[in-house]
Amino acid sequence: MAKVAPIFQDAAFEPEVTQAMAAAFDKACQSVKGHPQEIVLKDAIAGRIIELARQGEHDPVRLSELALKALS
Repeated sequence: MAKVAPIFQDAAFEPEVTQAMAAAFDKACQSVKGHPQEIVLKDAIAGRIIELARQGEHDPVRLSELALKALS
């Protein structure tokens, strides 16, 4: 059986929430494109988006903004 990364443990979302999360991730990743720590930043963005979605935030713009804000 494959191991699940801790960040994805108990992470089940409705399809529309998953779409919002994907849109937020894509938007936020554009802001870190080319950064020397791009991979690390993308991991942090993904984690924050998942955390925010678990807390009930499902707006892709807000998810993206809040994920980027958490990096600073």
